[in-house]
Amino acid sequence: MIACKGKADTNTETVKDTNMNTTNTVFILKSIGFEEGMSRDFTYDEKKRIIRVEETQGDEVLSYYEIKYSDENTVTISEDDRVVTFTQNGDTITIKGSLYTTTLTLNKEGLITKRVEVYHDGGSGEYTYQYSGGNMIKSTSFGSMVTEYNYDNMHSIYNCNTPKWLIQHLFDETDAGKNNVSEITHHFSDGDTVTHRRDITYNEDNYPTCIEWGADSGDYFYMTFGYFEN
Repeated sequence: MIACKGKADTNTETVKDTNMNTTNTVFILKSIGFEEGMSRDFTYDEKKRIIRVEETQGDEVLSYYEIKYSDENTVTISEDDRVVTFTQNGDTITIKGSLYTTTLTLNKEGLITKRVEVYHDGGSGEYTYQYSGGNMIKSTSFGSMVTEYNYDNMHSIYNCNTPKWLIQHLFDETDAGKNNVSEITHHFSDGDTVTHRRDITYNEDNYPTCIEWGADSGDYFYMTFGYFEN
């Protein structure tokens, strides 16, 4: 497992942003590096909310989308000719796309506890999530597929003011937690159980610089992280 050790030295340089001043040092995610030279780069507004996500490989921009915060209750994401609107009413988020409508239910911390997806062709799906200490510890899909999560005690990668539910919706449901997933256990309806463990490398301030994990095939995958120092 040398991918993290090799990549962390070259792809996770911390960049000082002199426009961000605070009494406490916080690292704001700048980019995520993947296998084969792919990268996901983040742009923020003055409130430290993500407003653009760009996928690149080398000098080529593969895709991007932009996020607009119209007011406290409305978020719009634009990708090419596709526009998705998120509307909040109390603890409920309604997401209307061209092919589906999704309803999110939030807890008091702004994390998703329930997701209901209804597709215009009649299909649907329901997912529920449980939390402890600000981290998702259990998810249930379609009422039967159960996944449990264990965590480290270090800083998570998304230390910004983007709504937590939006981070969960755009990336991974566990990404808006207080800490980083170190172990995932899947419980299947046929009784089988599969556990994946993650090896995490940190910088001197205890923020992840690389996360590596194995697949059933024996292959290993990794992500590296670069930050703005806030």
